Amino acid sequence: MGRKDEIIERVRAVAEPLATQEGLELIDVQLGGSGRPELTLFIDKIPGAQGTLAANMPPANDAAPDAPAENLDETTEGKPLELIAHGTRAEHIEDDVQDVLAESDEEFQEGDEMSIEVETPASGTRPGVTLDDCANFSRIVSSALDVEDPLDAAYELVVSSPGLDRPLRTPAHYQRYIGKRVRVKTYAPVPDAGNRKTFVGNLLGYDEAKSCVLIDVDGTHFAVPRAAISKANLDPVFDI
Repeated sequence: MGRKDEIIERVRAVAEPLATQEGLELIDVQLGGSGRPELTLFIDKIPGAQGTLAANMPPANDAAPDAPAENLDETTEGKPLELIAHGTRAEHIEDDVQDVLAESDEEFQEGDEMSIEVETPASGTRPGVTLDDCANFSRIVSSALDVEDPLDAAYELVVSSPGLDRPLRTPAHYQRYIGKRVRVKTYAPVPDAGNRKTFVGNLLGYDEAKSCVLIDVDGTHFAVPRAAISKANLDPVFDI
């Protein structure tokens, strides 16, 4: 296991039980960025679950807790909204979320940076995580990561909804989205798949016995070893 994978596993070990405690699912952990590292945690709601810690916290926007969902112009529907705090002050953010960042001031050290990203759900879909969910979870997980200090350096923390092109990581994810269009990339060419490295097609499922992701690419079926996959996402198609 390389250094990057080791960091991701350490972060996942800290964040996953906290997410479950809050009625959330930790979808994926990604580490990237050029220069300053960017640690991204993708979260989603577990239907019907109620967080234990967040339930006792005041809404991030006491004045209008439902405003983000109701007051968005329809041109923002399904698009990410990003809020960034630098050091101990917020810059270029909406008035209705300044209280969220003010409550988190004590968790920022001079020079630290945190980004909270949430994507508004598209019409007709089950509402996912909200701005409050991301803000509350970022406060909880950032405190825990400060203790664990997995990167041993300054980094940017991003807490985000999974989005329409949500990452697929576990066997349960692959089973959940059978029939959906996906994009799967591998670390190296797959000999049994004509040395392909990219597979774009309909997800057929997951073969537990062989630990393979099953994909239909233009009528040809492929079994891609899960261990060989570097990245897998839903690949939504938009009608124009």
